Amino acid sequence: MPTISLQRCQVAGVQGEEIALAIREHQTRVEDWRYARLAGMLHRWVEVFDSEFKLQLPSYPIIRFAPLRNAYASYQAARGELGTKDNITFNSREIWRDATETLATLCHELLHLWQEYHGRPARSNYHNAEFRKKALDCGLVVDTGGCHSGYTEKFAAVLARYGIQLEPWGEVEPVRNEARLYGAGRYQLKMKKWWCGCTNVRCATRLYATCNRCGGTFFLVEPPR
Repeated sequence: MPTISLQRCQVAGVQGEEIALAIREHQTRVEDWRYARLAGMLHRWVEVFDSEFKLQLPSYPIIRFAPLRNAYASYQAARGELGTKDNITFNSREIWRDATETLATLCHELLHLWQEYHGRPARSNYHNAEFRKKALDCGLVVDTGGCHSGYTEKFAAVLARYGIQLEPWGEVEPVRNEARLYGAGRYQLKMKKWWCGCTNVRCATRLYATCNRCGGTFFLVEPPR
């Protein structure tokens, strides 16, 4: 009976165990699978984010789909029930979301993978200062609870280079040594304040979003400045 070894190989700059790349190959070729198109897009963007944000991922992730509680996706560094490691599981109940939101989630989970090998993952705080700093470097505004509260120009520019238009939104307190956020400097936007019940977000356009933390829908609480 043939076996698949765990030797390391490479796809577009991202190294991975042979099993990870074999699963990738299978997922991008199978035709009678409901997640085939989505999986193909996610695999393509693993390479895009690794290259554009210089993550230097030492391991190619396993992309999975399964029902999850209270999360759009999750990252597991340790080997799972099938012996694979660096598993990124997307919530199969939430796959209807907009492509930009799904890509932001993928980038978020890849940053957990990056931190596992290049950083210092927190024990008690899953989204520690190092993670949030790296996320902002990539254009994602992430709070301590892991919720996205905005995108910066950098993330929007990467998506635009590959044909996906995203208007940057959100506003956060400045972080030391961070690039200017969209809305600062010469980009003066009329930001409106939205609230979900636990978190405030400022957005230049009408916001259609639900908070991952409390489940509340964001609504407008103040007129434009």
